[in-house]
Amino acid sequence: MAGTYSLAPEFRGGGDQPERPRKRLRKGTRSCWECKRRKVRCMFAGAADVNCQGCRRRGTACISQDLPDDPGPSGHASNTVGLEERLGRVEALVEHLAAQLVKEGIPEEIEGLLLRDRLGKSTSSTLGIPGPPLSPRPLILLTAITCVQDTSVAVKFRDLSQRLIEAWPSQHDLDILLDLPVGNSGLVLNKACCVSPSQPATPRDMLQLPPPGSHPVLIGGKLLLLGIFLQGLGSGTASAEGLSSGCRDIMSRAVEAAGLVTTHDELASSLEGIECIMMESMYHDMAGNARGAWVTIRRAMTMAQMIGLHRGSDTNLSSLNREQVWFRLVQTDRYISLLLGLPQGSSDNIFATPTALDNLTPIEKMRRLDCLAAGRILQLTTSERTNPATTHSIDVLLQRASAQMPPRWWLAPNLTPSSPASTSSLLDQFTHFNLLFRLHLPYLLHLTPFSHTTATTSKIICLAAIRELLTRFLALDTLSDSPQQLCRGMARFAYTAAAALCIAHLAAAADDSLTFLAHQRQGDLGLVERIVDCLELDEEEGRMAGVLRALVGMVGEERDDGIGCYGWSLTTSLGAGDEGVEIGRVEDRGRVVRVWIPHFGVVEVRRENVSQVCGGVEGQGAADAPELPMAGSDVDDWGLLGGMDDVAFEDVIRGFEEPGGMAAQDQWVGWSDRGPS
Repeated sequence: MAGTYSLAPEFRGGGDQPERPRKRLRKGTRSCWECKRRKVRCMFAGAADVNCQGCRRRGTACISQDLPDDPGPSGHASNTVGLEERLGRVEALVEHLAAQLVKEGIPEEIEGLLLRDRLGKSTSSTLGIPGPPLSPRPLILLTAITCVQDTSVAVKFRDLSQRLIEAWPSQHDLDILLDLPVGNSGLVLNKACCVSPSQPATPRDMLQLPPPGSHPVLIGGKLLLLGIFLQGLGSGTASAEGLSSGCRDIMSRAVEAAGLVTTHDELASSLEGIECIMMESMYHDMAGNARGAWVTIRRAMTMAQMIGLHRGSDTNLSSLNREQVWFRLVQTDRYISLLLGLPQGSSDNIFATPTALDNLTPIEKMRRLDCLAAGRILQLTTSERTNPATTHSIDVLLQRASAQMPPRWWLAPNLTPSSPASTSSLLDQFTHFNLLFRLHLPYLLHLTPFSHTTATTSKIICLAAIRELLTRFLALDTLSDSPQQLCRGMARFAYTAAAALCIAHLAAAADDSLTFLAHQRQGDLGLVERIVDCLELDEEEGRMAGVLRALVGMVGEERDDGIGCYGWSLTTSLGAGDEGVEIGRVEDRGRVVRVWIPHFGVVEVRRENVSQVCGGVEGQGAADAPELPMAGSDVDDWGLLGGMDDVAFEDVIRGFEEPGGMAAQDQWVGWSDRGPS
C-alpha cells in the first residue's frame, strides 16, 4: 500500500507566532551557539536529533547559529520546556498518522516489524530528557516499511533491496522451478515460518516477491524460502531444461544474498529478522552443516532476548504469537544441541506454563511438553543421568506428552507424497521417541550402580524407543526422491540409535538382563541394515553407513561363529588422532569400531582373540568375565564421569582441530566369550 497522509491543520507549519529571523549560514554548517562559544566541535548523534551531544551533556539550550542567540533567562529550563512542547507536537502527529493507518489498514507483513520500535528507547530518552516507562499500548512504526515508499528506511536500504531483488530468479525460471517435483516442499516451507498460517500455503503462493519498495527483511525471507525449497530437489532434477542457470546456482545465489540481511544487526532485530535467521539455520541443518545451524540459531536466540521476546512483555504481538516464536527458537536450539552434544542456549520454559498450554491444540501441547523434556535432559549432569528419581520424573513428563494424542495417532501412518499431515505426525513421533531413547540410554550403556530391576526397566524402554525411532526414520526416508529434505538432521539421531542397538546385542552375553535380545536379534539386524541402505544413498552420510555396517558384521559373527571375544569401552575425552570420531570410525580392518555418542563420549568396540582377552583359559565363559564397573565406582578407576559438556563444547564446535587433548581413558566392559553353538 503506497499512500500519502494529509496532516490536520493543527499539525501543519505556521500559526500565530511569528517566526524568528534566521541568519544566513555558510553551506554545510550545522553548529549551535553554545559549542561555538566554547570552541568545541558540535556533533549530533543522529540526523534527526534536536540537541547536539555537547548541549545534551551540559544541559544547556542547543540553539542553531541560523537563529538569534537568545536562550532566555533560564536556558536549561526553557530549553527543556521547548523540547517538551516539540515532543508533544510530535506525539500528536504520530497519533494522527496512526489513526489514518488503522483506518486504511496495516499490511500483515509489517506487523512484526513494529516490535523493534515498541521495544526501543523512548523519544524522550533519545533527546536526553527522562521519559515515562513504556506504556502497554502498542506504538506505531515511525518509519513505515511498505506503506510509504519514500520513507527514510526505504531510501537507506534502497541499494540493499536492489541487490536482493537481483538474486531472485526471473519469472520464467521461477515457473520452471515451481513445476519441478519437490516432495513435501509445502510442509517444509510452512515449517520454516515462525508463526505457521492457519491454512498451509502452497509453494507457488509463498515464493512470490513482496511488492516494490518493501523492506529488505521481507525480500531476504523470500530468498531463504526459495533456497530451502530448492534443497529438496533430487539429483535427477538439479539441472532442469530451460533454466538460465543451474538449480544449485540459483539456490546458492539466493541464500548468499539473504546473508546480507541475516548478518545485519539493525535489520535482524525484528520479528521478521529473527525469522530469517531461523530459516538460515534450517537451511544449514538440511545441508548437513549441523555446527553452522547451531551457531546460527544461537544468534537468532540472542536477537530475540535483546528485544525481550523471552520475557513476553513490552511487545505488540499477541500472547500466543509471542510464545510461539520463542518456542520455535528454543525447540530448534534444543534439537541441534542434542544432535551435537552441546549445552542448550536457554533454560527458559515460558511456552510450557499451564496458562500457555490451556488454549493449545493437543499436538501443540505435545510438542511443547517434549521440548520441555528435552531441556531437562540437556540440563542433566553426568551423575544425574543415572539418578532413578530424576529419570522417572522426566519419563512421567514424556508420558504426559504422549497422552495428549489418541492411541491410533501413534501408529506409523501410510505415507504418500501428498500427505503432509501424516509426514508431520511422523516428525513429531520421531522427536518423541528420540527423547525417550536419550533419557534411558545411560542405563543401556551400563552407567548405573542401581538395582537390577531399575536398570532393566530402563534398558527395555530404551530398546523399544530405538525400534520405534528407526521405524519412523525409514518411513520418512521412503517419502520422496529427496529424503534429505526432511531427514538430513535426523539421520544422525537414527545413526546413534542404530549403533546403540548393535552395542546392546554385543553386550547381551555378559548382561543377564539382556538375554531376551537373542530372540530379537534377527529383526534388529534387519532394521539396522535398512538404515545402512538409506544412509549409503547420500554422500554426506556414507561414513555413518560404514560404521553401522561394521557393527552389524560384529553382531552377525558373534551370532554365527561364537569365536569372537568382544569388549567395549566408553571414553569421555578425545585424544590425539581422534579428529573424525564426532561421527565414528572403523579401524584395523573392521576389528575396531569407534562411535561418538553426543553428551556421553566415544564408545570403542574391539574384537580380540579368546586367549588374548580371556587370559588364555579355554572355555572361560561370559559368567567368568570381569565384573562390569558401575557409576558408583571411583572415577579414577574407570574414567567415565568427566565434564562432558565442557569437552563437547571445546572439541566438537572446533571440529577437533587441536591435536592435543586428554588421553583416552579406556576401561573394558561387557566381555563375551561364547563358544560355538
